[in-house]
Amino acid sequence: MTLPVEIEWALSHPVVPAGSEMGESLYALLHLRPRPEAAGRPRIDFTFLIDASASMFHFQLDAAQRQYWLHLARVRGDIQQRVVDGRASTVWSGQTMRELQDLVSTPMHCAMRGLWRGLPVLAPDDPVYVVAFADEATVVLDDPGYPSLAERTAAAQAALEPLAAGRSAVGHNTRLSQALRLARERMTQAQAAQAVHRAVLVSDGKVEDQSPCLGLLDDAVEHGLVISAIGVGDEFDEEFLMRVADVTRGNYYYAPTSRDLEAALAEEFAHLSAIVARNATLRVSAASEVVFHELYQTAPEMSRFPVVWVDETGWIYRLGNLPAGRDLQLLASFALPALPEGESTIASIALQGQCSGDGSDLDITSDLKLLASSDQYLITSRNDQVLDVAGRLEVYLAERQAQAAEERGDSVTATRHLQSATRMLRRLGDDALAAEMEQEASAVGSGSRDRGRTKRIKAGTRRLGDRGPVVPPGGTRRLGDRGTEAPPETDGTRRLSGD
Repeated sequence: MTLPVEIEWALSHPVVPAGSEMGESLYALLHLRPRPEAAGRPRIDFTFLIDASASMFHFQLDAAQRQYWLHLARVRGDIQQRVVDGRASTVWSGQTMRELQDLVSTPMHCAMRGLWRGLPVLAPDDPVYVVAFADEATVVLDDPGYPSLAERTAAAQAALEPLAAGRSAVGHNTRLSQALRLARERMTQAQAAQAVHRAVLVSDGKVEDQSPCLGLLDDAVEHGLVISAIGVGDEFDEEFLMRVADVTRGNYYYAPTSRDLEAALAEEFAHLSAIVARNATLRVSAASEVVFHELYQTAPEMSRFPVVWVDETGWIYRLGNLPAGRDLQLLASFALPALPEGESTIASIALQGQCSGDGSDLDITSDLKLLASSDQYLITSRNDQVLDVAGRLEVYLAERQAQAAEERGDSVTATRHLQSATRMLRRLGDDALAAEMEQEASAVGSGSRDRGRTKRIKAGTRRLGDRGPVVPPGGTRRLGDRGTEAPPETDGTRRLSGD
């Protein structure tokens, strides 16, 4: 039987000493490969949440260009200075703004261009919902679907043109909570219509109402809301946008330039049309006396699971939808007791969800097994590629520990973690990221940190695990489909959340 998702696993230590405890963690690397031929084309309900604060309409200019256009705008009276998203900003208007629009792209123009280019990826009858937010939120486009792409594009052009031109009056600052409420309502409607809801959030500023937003996300994640977040420029709060993406199991993108913004949107649209499994979860159940530490996503980007469900049978992690052509790599860590000679099962894992191709239940379950031996030659075996992924994860976790320390006001500990990450990066051979990490460590607590560098470091550490397949053919274990087992009961499940 051909499975819709091919799963391979490998252990960092395939053989352990019999009769004694390991002195280090055991890592299990899981590689999930959704099969393209098993993909279905569900109806997509697409929500686009676009920051329409004044800074999204600022042009990306080099020093010489900026000097020229500022002089021209001042002569014409086409420029004002305002406080936007808590910082002094230049607001263009009049003839100067119209001329700039013909020559230079703003983040808003690039976002609209990325959305426009993505529309043909959707089926003409897939609903599209565009919400612009600043001081308040407004629905710019509520497209229920059209018989043809030509009709859709004509209607979308008419609806989106005022927003692209800056004529949608929603304010100057960045408040997101009202837009999230609209997305939550939209998701409920999509589920009732048996459609897959997907949301993309684009922002270039610091969200001012983060507390109510996190409360809304905490509720929405229980119902399957997925939001990918794209941070534009160097002024946005990357910690908040990363949390939005991680909590809802969306993707996070750092887009320092307008071109990066369009590339991020293109990547999002590329994974919408072919989905192999919906609402996928992974359950990890450790054997008796085996201590399960944590599961991390390591590729296509590294992230922790801020929300975990626990019941009497194991730990449950929500993976969301599994698109075709996009592999998922996960790393689990365990502490082992002393094991008797021979083969032992350390844990079982179960991938569950709904197959998009035929709507049947997805239920792939298997045991992770290793060999306990007294043979000194055998117990020296290591899977260097699995350990390499674990080493890259350590860099990511060190950066996360530095961030937590800095939020506590402990710059000494934050510096120490960044220095540790620098040394690990140099051992991995990533000298460019190590150099930036070293500069970041020197700048912590000095008030002289470069916002762009900080964002590059955080985005770079999240991508450290995306180095292609690392499960070697000789060390691969493939999971079989038992198929006859009923899915475990979820009554009495506890939900854990935290950093």
